[in-house]
Amino acid sequence: MRRSLPVAVIFAFALTAFAQNRVDDRAAEVQTAFARAQHLRHGINASLWFAQHPEDYSASFTDRETTPEDIATMARLGFDHVRVSIDAAPLTAAFDDRDEGGFLARLDKAVDEINAAGMAVIVDVHPEDSYKQALRADNRAVDRFVMLWQKLAAHYAGPESGLL
Repeated sequence: MRRSLPVAVIFAFALTAFAQNRVDDRAAEVQTAFARAQHLRHGINASLWFAQHPEDYSASFTDRETTPEDIATMARLGFDHVRVSIDAAPLTAAFDDRDEGGFLARLDKAVDEINAAGMAVIVDVHPEDSYKQALRADNRAVDRFVMLWQKLAAHYAGPESGLL
């Protein structure tokens, strides 16, 4: 009994320290979330730029749909972030090295321009109906969609990306 008492006391101290570390970690996560949310007070959507226009995501379309002047106007009007919708099909093609039209490069340019104007970016993978139907019907499609998000997250990873 005497031997187990010191072990129990050490275990209790270790458990308390572990619990405190978890509380501290959670508090840091919450603080980070609230700090990031400060960038999300006044947002605007750029919905049709890279999504919801499946017949044309060419450079001629994306270059004129939302221009650098439009982005400057958004910033001048006091917006602090832009939600950029992205069609899943051309994004998937871009990550699968089938990006003949430079979709990902144009998306990167758009993100850079928004950040340069002092605004954060929220990316919204916004698939068309046929893509959504595949997600409903096929678990492999769901797995591919998860992998798409993983690739997108890795592509824009890091605090310097300006993405939230």
